[in-house]
Amino acid sequence: MTRLPTIHLPAVALAAALAVGAGIAAQPAHAQTGDGTYEFLKATEDRVWRLNRQTGEISVCTLENDSLVCTTSSEAARPPAASYEQLQEREAAAMQAQQEKEAAEREKALKLLDRMVEMIKEFANDATGTQ
Repeated sequence: MTRLPTIHLPAVALAAALAVGAGIAAQPAHAQTGDGTYEFLKATEDRVWRLNRQTGEISVCTLENDSLVCTTSSEAARPPAASYEQLQEREAAAMQAQQEKEAAEREKALKLLDRMVEMIKEFANDATGTQ
C-alpha cells in the first residue's frame, strides 16, 4: 500500500492567495467586471470612471467611507434636441427681441423726457409772463 503525501491546508490556502494576488497585481489600471458590462479606469486615489459598455454611459465614482458613490453622465451624453443651426437661430431671435425691447423702452423714456422739458418750458414762460 502506497502512502499519499499529506497535504497541509494552510500551504494550499497560501498558494491560492499568492496566485490571486499575482493576478490582481498584473492587472492594468482599468478592470472589467465578469460580464463585460462595465469597465473601470482609475482616475485618482479615491475616484474611478465607470463605462457602461452597453449604453455608453460614463459615471464618475468616488470612494466615500466604505461605499462607492457614482454620478452618471446620461444627461451630458444626450445630443441636444435641436441642431446647431436651430440653436443659433433661436439665439439670434432672442437677441433681436431683446434689442427691440430695449429700443421700445428707450423711446418711451425719450418721450417722457420730452414731455418733462415741455412742462419746464411752460413753467418758465408762466413765471416770466412770456409766451
